[in-house]
Amino acid sequence: MKKQFSRYFILVSLLTCIAVFFFVVQKSYENLISASTHQEDYSLIKTVSPNLNIQVLDQIEKRR
Repeated sequence: MKKQFSRYFILVSLLTCIAVFFFVVQKSYENLISASTHQEDYSLIKTVSPNLNIQVLDQIEKRR
C-alpha cells in the first residue's frame, strides 16, 4: 500500500512540475510577444513653453 502511495505521489508531483513549467514558459512567451507589439501612448508627456506668463506671476505675488 505504501509503495503505491509513493508512486502515486511521485506521478502527481511530476505532472504538477510539468504543468507549472509549461505555464511559466507560456506566460514568458506571451510577455515577450506582447512587449514587441504593444506600443505605449505617451500622451501625458507634453512640452512646456519656456515663456513665462507675467500676469500669473503677479497674481501669485498678490496672494502673499
